[in-house]
Amino acid sequence: MSSTKLLQKAQYCVEKGRDFSREGDYVNSIEQFKIAKDIYEAYHFFDKCIQLNHAISGNYVRLNLLGEAKVHLEDVYEIVEKKLNGSESCLANYYDCMATIFHIEGDHVKAIHYYKAAGEKLILIGEKGLKLARNYHSLGGVYYECQAFEKALNYYQKALDIEVSLLGWDNIKVAEICFATAQAYNATGNHGEAVDLLKKALCAYMLLLGEENLEVSYCYEQLGIVFGDLGNQEAELYFYNRALIIRKEQLGDNHQEVSDIYHNMATVYHFLKEFEYKSYYTLKSLAHRTINFN
Repeated sequence: MSSTKLLQKAQYCVEKGRDFSREGDYVNSIEQFKIAKDIYEAYHFFDKCIQLNHAISGNYVRLNLLGEAKVHLEDVYEIVEKKLNGSESCLANYYDCMATIFHIEGDHVKAIHYYKAAGEKLILIGEKGLKLARNYHSLGGVYYECQAFEKALNYYQKALDIEVSLLGWDNIKVAEICFATAQAYNATGNHGEAVDLLKKALCAYMLLLGEENLEVSYCYEQLGIVFGDLGNQEAELYFYNRALIIRKEQLGDNHQEVSDIYHNMATVYHFLKEFEYKSYYTLKSLAHRTINFN
């Protein structure tokens, strides 16, 4: 087969692989991408090989075959080092993808190592925008899971500052990092800052997604938690109830997240020594948990 026909076949396989990915057929997508990658590799189209290795790795992640995903990322690293003289931007992408896989696996130490390596490469190539913000957001998330809340807050705040400067407050991505930063502020005892940021996230979600969206419910719940930490149980119950109304409407009475709100409310009434209400919400919570378990 001529080189022209082989390269046409590679492009056809790439397009088929993308179609399979969109349909959720990741196994056949991987097969098509591998055929294309082998052809491009034979003709030294290394940029395309890198793109396809990333695509193959991503599909293996979706199939929860993380070992296979890492194998193809290592192929990326080998190409970058041996064929592209250590391209900093390609290495940043490689480190970020490896970090994501280690994060999924629960290996926080390696996830932090690779996220930091990715961030260093981004800074080295002069990146100051959303890619760097996403890197900081990811690092904040890992540190938060490790309960290293001060470090989490540091990275979340850096990400928030960048995203707000570029996108403004009325943006879904900004609302997401705003919510995460608020949680970190609350975990470090900075409750006032947490309330302020949660209100900003709440306003953005209500504006962009509507007042009955689940993201609005999560903001109300988190506001309840913060006011509880401040010792304002009246406000805590108010926000839990606002969250409950939305969740029952969106998820139905028998959803786990509805049960979680009932449990929170029961805990507050126990603290207030209003045991009749505590018993009522405890029974509601247990009833929903039983239904979900069965």
